[in-house]
Amino acid sequence: MNLRKLAALCLSLLLALSAAACGGTAPTPTPTVPPTPTDAPTPTEIPFDLTPESKKITVWIMDSKPDNVIVQSFLQAYPDYEVDFSVSSTNPFGNPDKTLDLPRLAAAIASGTQPDLFLGYMTTTQAYYTDMFAPLDIYLENDPDYSYEQCDDFTFSGCTFGDSVYFLPYALATRILVWNKELFDQAGLDPETPPKTWSELEEFSKKLCTYHPSGKPKTIGMTPGHINGFLLAAGYPDITNRAGTTLDFNNDNVRSLMEWVRAIPEPFGGMKVLPQEISFLKGTAGMSTFSADGIVLLPVWTNFRFGLAPLPLPDGKTEYRTPFTVDNLLGIPKKAKNPKGGWLFGKFMMTEAKYDDAMNWYQMKPENCVLTYITHKPTRERLYEYFADILTEDSWNLVNERDRIMQLPFVSASSLAVQAEFDKYLQPELEKMLRKEINPQDFLINAQAYGESLLEEFIERKAAEGWTFGEDGSATPPGA
Repeated sequence: MNLRKLAALCLSLLLALSAAACGGTAPTPTPTVPPTPTDAPTPTEIPFDLTPESKKITVWIMDSKPDNVIVQSFLQAYPDYEVDFSVSSTNPFGNPDKTLDLPRLAAAIASGTQPDLFLGYMTTTQAYYTDMFAPLDIYLENDPDYSYEQCDDFTFSGCTFGDSVYFLPYALATRILVWNKELFDQAGLDPETPPKTWSELEEFSKKLCTYHPSGKPKTIGMTPGHINGFLLAAGYPDITNRAGTTLDFNNDNVRSLMEWVRAIPEPFGGMKVLPQEISFLKGTAGMSTFSADGIVLLPVWTNFRFGLAPLPLPDGKTEYRTPFTVDNLLGIPKKAKNPKGGWLFGKFMMTEAKYDDAMNWYQMKPENCVLTYITHKPTRERLYEYFADILTEDSWNLVNERDRIMQLPFVSASSLAVQAEFDKYLQPELEKMLRKEINPQDFLINAQAYGESLLEEFIERKAAEGWTFGEDGSATPPGA
């Protein structure tokens, strides 16, 4: 009750009591109190209604089996709903051709069979230029159960173009260093001290190499490859701008990285002689890089003690930035028939499904489980509280170190507007460079030229559609 209304009520009571005290016989008329202004806020637009348009939700996700764990978990939480789901054209354990996702979705949109939620390999840059996905800001601004404030600061950094968030990051490919503590022991290295610089990593790699009597490598130091994580962690400039319309691949910083990565296999004779049985998971490589989101796999796939650390930096550098990319993105197509249903399912995949996922990994390897990382802080806190007295000390050490690395100052990899086509060219050429079939200088010159030709063709095509491109790297769609 506001002060003016309270004052009016008090005045009425005082007048009534005064009349009663005088003992008059005539009834005392109740005074008329003039209306007072209300303190209620000015009526505004009704908040965005999150209720799905239909109880049927169509989703494209990674697994089309009838007993899909995520789908079944969702139906238990929302028994009134029906989920019509299909497998995405690519998934982490299937077809590696990442160029199929968007054409398949475009064909579905053209035929009116598009899903309400799509999980696939793509970039936010591609989403912007194809104009196939709806921004998610209206959901993040109005959903009390899943919003910007409830998630880690870096959550949407790889899902944003301009001022809009287009995706939820289902899988975060934050590269970190993993090492085999038992191989460190055998090589006379401190199993609790990983390399912190590039020169230290080279030194450790040499000590970790062992050989069969034939000279064939038995164990190696560092698994070759995985350049992108080192590139970002080293604090190098982004390869492209936020609009994806520039390419700066052929420069001295990147060249030094390529030369260093190519030198890693030197102690065991180079990539050409690397046996198939050599891998970190098989316990025959002392160090590797791994996605922080995938650390949950290591206790299940390995039978040795391992440690986690930030990626080593070039000698003399001290500022570390967590290399942050997104492998799998959840998006709502613009023409979805039930977009709020897609949001409901997508939000579930980022919260409750992640919680259930952690429970499943624990059941597989309870003695040294590493919990799934959840960017939604309330869900993560609930998960950690549940496991507070269940996980071993070693498991909590791994979880805490993984979380510390994830939450360091980060850099998100910008993507070319023609990323899919560029990757199809780049990967085989990168392998040739690592096998010393071409040198780093030629590799970078050729990649730069090819990427620029792709971008030139792309910009010409988009300009014909009415797009404008500024000298600052900005990109503006027609009608904006």
